[in-house]
Formats: sequence, C-alpha cells, structure tokens
Amino acid sequence: MLNNVVLLAAGGNGSRFGSRLPKQYHKMPDGKSILDCTIEKFISHKLIDIVCLVINQQHKEFLLNQSIIHTYGGNTRQESIRLGLEFLQQYKPKNVLIHDAVRPFVSHEIISSVISKLDKYEAVDVAIPVTDTIKTYDGNTVPRNSIYATQTPQGFKFDIINKLHAEAFKSGKNHYTDEISLYLESGRKGIGIVDGCTQNIKITYKNDLL
Repeated sequence: MLNNVVLLAAGGNGSRFGSRLPKQYHKMPDGKSILDCTIEKFISHKLIDIVCLVINQQHKEFLLNQSIIHTYGGNTRQESIRLGLEFLQQYKPKNVLIHDAVRPFVSHEIISSVISKLDKYEAVDVAIPVTDTIKTYDGNTVPRNSIYATQTPQGFKFDIINKLHAEAFKSGKNHYTDEISLYLESGRKGIGIVDGCTQNIKITYKNDLL
C-alpha cells in the first residue's frame, strides 16, 4: 500500500489557449512543457509516492516521457478522473491528491499542507479568498466572507473518492467540475481547508505564461 499518490488531470484540449498543441504540452519560458513542470513539483516532494497522468489517447504522441505512469481518460474531466482512480486501485493508495496538470506553480508548502490535513479529514480543499465584489445576474450581492475560490491539489482518502465517483457514474450524475463538489453533494461534511496561493494559477490563456 502506498501513502500518497497524485492524479494529474492532463486530458484537456485547452481550446481557450488558442493553439493546435494542447496547452499542457506547450513550452514554458525555460523550455520545459507545462506538464513536465507540474510533474516535477510532485515527484520532487518527499511525501509523494507516485504520480499518475490521465491523458487524452489522441495526445499520446505529445507525451515525450512515456515512462511516466499514465492512463487514458474520457470525454469529460469527471469521466477522466473516475478512470484514473480506477487505474490507481492496483496500487492500493491511502490518499490521493487530484491536481490540474496546467497548474505548474503549485508549491511544496501547499502539497504538504493538504497531506497533513488528510490525517484529520476525508477531503481537503485549497482556498483563495475572493477579493472582488461578486454579484448574481438577478441583482444579488454575495458576501465575500462566505465564499472562496478553489485551487488544486484537492486531497482525499482514496477509497472514499473512488467510491463516490463510481456511485455518480452509476446514477448518471455527470455535472461535477471538481471532486470537492462531488464529495459535498454526496452529503459528507467537514472538509479540511488549506490556504492557496495567488501564484498557483491555472494556465488558461497564452498570456498566463508570461
């Protein structure tokens, strides 16, 4: 049994990035791909046992390091994560950290904080306070002290999130954009929350690389 494994969601096409090459394979200013930079952050962390990628099968030609553990995803992020978790069952991990492959600036401090919180909680979210005033289209203002923006890696007890994904698949629930949402909608409460970082951005547009 392994203690901490990482599942990187790396199957997206990145249409908003505006490139034929999927953005996770795009080069950073130092010459490494966004994906490789993200992988290195986790592989170099002393508490991480293995890193597994979920990639689009049509993108396998772009994966230069074929030796990295990887499996193939589905048509949506939710389906891809479910398939990735099923693949990881063979390693019998205790915890899993699920991370966006296009967040290459995640710090070791955030990774350590998520793992530490998993000693006490079944699920851990990474939060950034909202500084803008948030309104709804019907004219309501949302109190900023009641909301936060979510980053990754989100951490979970592996068996729990694997089971929740399987149950959502069986019931045809396919609207989840992250795993904390799936966890909370299942009726489970009391997630742990750690502080995120404004540098831990998700690269969406080409200008984000600057």
